[in-house]
Amino acid sequence: MAACTLPAMTAEWCEILTSVLDRRSRKYFFTIILGMLLGCGRRTVSCWLRAAGVSDDSPTKRYGPKVQLAGTHHNPTPGPSGSEFLYGHVWVTISWLVKHPQWGCIGMPLLALMYVRQKDLQILEGIGKAPWKFRTKLELAAELVEWCVTLFKSWFRKRVMVVADGAYAKRPFLKRLKATGAVVVSRLRKDAALFDVPEAAKRPGNVRSGGWRDPSCDREAIG
Repeated sequence: MAACTLPAMTAEWCEILTSVLDRRSRKYFFTIILGMLLGCGRRTVSCWLRAAGVSDDSPTKRYGPKVQLAGTHHNPTPGPSGSEFLYGHVWVTISWLVKHPQWGCIGMPLLALMYVRQKDLQILEGIGKAPWKFRTKLELAAELVEWCVTLFKSWFRKRVMVVADGAYAKRPFLKRLKATGAVVVSRLRKDAALFDVPEAAKRPGNVRSGGWRDPSCDREAIG
């Protein structure tokens, strides 16, 4: 086993960490740690697996109907091929931003929740094998932040600041975060129209999902 080739103290720590893992994942942990220690060059997961002598980094099929909870999703960052869609799993992840003395700001993933399209879950519900209920990415993200706020309040008793992409600058996400007391930093949506700080009493028709719009500002901008 990989544990036999690790330093005694490292192997002991691995034993402690694997005690909370599912038994199906526990056997791979030592191999991954060994690869991390032996990997060189660009420290990607593929590099770690090659260093550990692992020929196949996937425990399941990469494509097809039997890949659990995988589906076709919109590609947010099309590469050179310009593919609009991609196949696989989508995770909503929350990371802790820390400053490293040599590498600068890096994100340390704390927790991730898998997003599965509603129509994919409906198929599984039809055969009685749906693993959970459908939740949007905004709902998953809000759940992650709520978990993180509770965790950090008990550790540091400090207010949490959340940095999110503009895709999360929407009411279902922001409303739940407001209740936690967290501070949210995000870019505005591309269709947002925010020109001034909202008044205390908003007039009907001035509220949009992406921001607040004062019609009088339009005339000032044009003039």
